[in-house]
Amino acid sequence: MKIKHMDYKRINNNAEKTAQAIIDVIGKRRASILDLVKWIEENYGRGVQVISLDLSNKICSGLVYPSKNYYEIWVDKNDPPERQHFTLCHELGHIVKDCNLSYGFFQEDAHTAKGTERFCNRFAAAFLMPAKEFISKWNNLSHPFLLKKYSVAKHFKVSKEAVHYRAKELGLNLE
Repeated sequence: MKIKHMDYKRINNNAEKTAQAIIDVIGKRRASILDLVKWIEENYGRGVQVISLDLSNKICSGLVYPSKNYYEIWVDKNDPPERQHFTLCHELGHIVKDCNLSYGFFQEDAHTAKGTERFCNRFAAAFLMPAKEFISKWNNLSHPFLLKKYSVAKHFKVSKEAVHYRAKELGLNLE
């Protein structure tokens, strides 16, 4: 089933709101992935174990496996650190989405494979690069586009590709 453009908009909006709500509850201006892990452990009653493996022969950069007492997250050790950072946050997004919380999703959008992946990508982007801070950082740099991408990526500890997609998603000038 193909997801309509409006469904993506709804998924994106819910992922943004969810990430920001968690950041607000954590209570830090720049919440870290460790803060997110602690929040998940406290709120869902399961630990989180992250394992770095060689996933180069797989079609994914990471995955999450829920066991009885903890969530096991696999991250590809061959990916650059910035990519591992995003992948880990993406996998944590799966935990947040799947823990019986209500985000106002319709069955036919976020509960499809594409809808779930869309939510988790947007959640990771919104958690690692909160919209207000990202927009402020982006708009306050007068560098040429490639240098601006590099500077923002370094600031948020994510890849330049993640910064490019985030800027595009937020409707910022990419020139």
